[in-house]
Amino acid sequence: MIYMLLILLLTCIYKETNALPFLKTDRGYKSLGTPTVYVNRHGSFRICTQHGCIRGNIFPGPISVKADKPSPLRVFLKGHYYEDTSFGEIKVFGEGFLLTYKSQGVYNEMLWRFDPHFRPENVKVTLYEIKNLYVDDEGNLVIKTAWGTFIKSKPVAWQYKGNKKVYIKAEYVLNSNSYSFKVEGYDPLLPIYIDPVIKFKSFGGSKNESAINISMDGRGNIYMVGYTTSRDWQLVSLERRPKRKFSSWDIFVAKFDNDLNLKAVAIIGGSKEEWGRSVAVDEEGYIYLCGWTHSSDLPVTDSSYKKKDADVFVIKLDPDLKRIVHLKYIGGDEYEYAYTLRYFKGYIYIAGETASPDFPTTKGAYDRTFNGGTIDVFAMKLDKDLNLIASTFLGGKEGDAPLTMDVDENGIYVAGLTWSPDLPVTEGAFDNSYSNSYDGFIAVFDHNLEHLKALTYIGGKNPDSITSLRAFKDMIIVGGKTFSPDFPTTDNVFKRVIFKEGMSDGFVSIFSKNLKRLLASTLIGGSEGDEVSFIYPTYDYIVIGGATASADFPVKGNAIKKSLGGDADGFFMIVDYNLRNIYFSTLIGKETYDIASKVAGDGKRFYISGWSVLLSGEKDVQAFLAVVEPHISVINSRNLLLLFLTACLWVIILSGIFYYIRR
Repeated sequence: MIYMLLILLLTCIYKETNALPFLKTDRGYKSLGTPTVYVNRHGSFRICTQHGCIRGNIFPGPISVKADKPSPLRVFLKGHYYEDTSFGEIKVFGEGFLLTYKSQGVYNEMLWRFDPHFRPENVKVTLYEIKNLYVDDEGNLVIKTAWGTFIKSKPVAWQYKGNKKVYIKAEYVLNSNSYSFKVEGYDPLLPIYIDPVIKFKSFGGSKNESAINISMDGRGNIYMVGYTTSRDWQLVSLERRPKRKFSSWDIFVAKFDNDLNLKAVAIIGGSKEEWGRSVAVDEEGYIYLCGWTHSSDLPVTDSSYKKKDADVFVIKLDPDLKRIVHLKYIGGDEYEYAYTLRYFKGYIYIAGETASPDFPTTKGAYDRTFNGGTIDVFAMKLDKDLNLIASTFLGGKEGDAPLTMDVDENGIYVAGLTWSPDLPVTEGAFDNSYSNSYDGFIAVFDHNLEHLKALTYIGGKNPDSITSLRAFKDMIIVGGKTFSPDFPTTDNVFKRVIFKEGMSDGFVSIFSKNLKRLLASTLIGGSEGDEVSFIYPTYDYIVIGGATASADFPVKGNAIKKSLGGDADGFFMIVDYNLRNIYFSTLIGKETYDIASKVAGDGKRFYISGWSVLLSGEKDVQAFLAVVEPHISVINSRNLLLLFLTACLWVIILSGIFYYIRR
């Protein structure tokens, strides 16, 4: 009996929980500029942008102020894009509470700490010269002024019990032109912490930016690549463009630290348009990126295969984004586009599409002959100096385009869309037949691109495409978009049928490495358009994200945003490997359209790139960077094994104790 009780207790300890994932982002002033914070020792403060200031007072007092710089009396804190410096912290001490302002470069962090037995509602923040103050449907504090709108996100509150961070319920309480906090379910013997800021930052210049891809190095630095039309970026460490000719779109690469401080920017372009599409970082911190260009005057450093108007480019930059180490064109007589790049053990792998029969291939490659039709897939391998090591075609008699790839110890994985009915499907593949519209495809090569190890179609009777792929352990996980009501799904997943004909759903499908078995597959979305644009597998769960136009998109847990804010929002979701349970799901966005494009992370923090289509102002498109810190516990095979071994250990220990007592 005691053994059964012990096992039951252990099961409770390791049970699946609904511990709430924690989304931290900061919209700050949105497009209103970088805020400046002024606080004096009497509790008066101003939070200003170039458009105007919010004024107010913090009670109760008296209040003493300490700051690293520049003065303990009149505190000034400002973040600049172009200054590589840390501004320290402002600490506002009151009777029973501590308010900390901390500069993070282009946003300000605001953290409250309330002493034990002190009630947070006793602190009141009064605002002056405002037009309206209210809490929106998502719990955010909206401050309307004559010069614009300032949004402070829903407060997140917690206490520390030992080394464990325990989240508690918190919300804003309003009274005319003042606000305070209402906190429930807390231990009065412990301090309470409240962070009303979401770490979500927009960046760039005064015109347009789209952040397409993201990568992370071993030191926690984050790199984003995309394209820009702005000429006034701050903190530009490298700018290579024709002095008298400017194109509409140039490549940008931005480097951030893990607190989202912008550290450096490289802008590279020619006299025509170019698009940065993918980025990776090696062990030494060198940055590699690819995309395509219409310019013939990029600052080439090495011999190149430049023949046509639209060609692939590959660039290697130094770790500080101050120098182009190598820049090459790669192309043939027609056009080609590079969509995706990976770095793996000293080599760079790139995949894209080409219409050039003379696209450079290498001896011994799987396929050195263009397959006809409109476009073929190309896949290539380069060394760190961007020398071509291996290159191959892949395709059928119509058209084929790879939109994503991954590399691991077992090979190179390429996926995308095809409208060729004659792709070289391998024996025993999951799906060897092409539907009437374009399908998704997955291909597996060896590292030298000499052998096609596996290839399968995936799709239904309507268009389908794969936009994200990750190889993880013995699985290949893909995601994308489908219009097919008969898209292949598996039993007991959380969505199997498209809501209505003509609308797309996102999907996630998990295959065996040989592409012979579909292990799990589900649709993701609501009644309107949805698509998956990134996948990040961990040992416990799968992180997925993308964009949705569905007002009924499934939201779960303590979501930061529960309802659609415009025509489309980004989304972030955590699911299990059986694709049966959604552990957490939230929307991301406030503008007309918000698209979450790609993700990088370390398994604990996830950094998301994307862009927003703005409601008003000079900018049409705004790049953003967000960070998500999930805290969830789930049952998986490792936890079950640990539970079993722990139970066995206790059985052995207790048996020994009982044996000793009976003796």
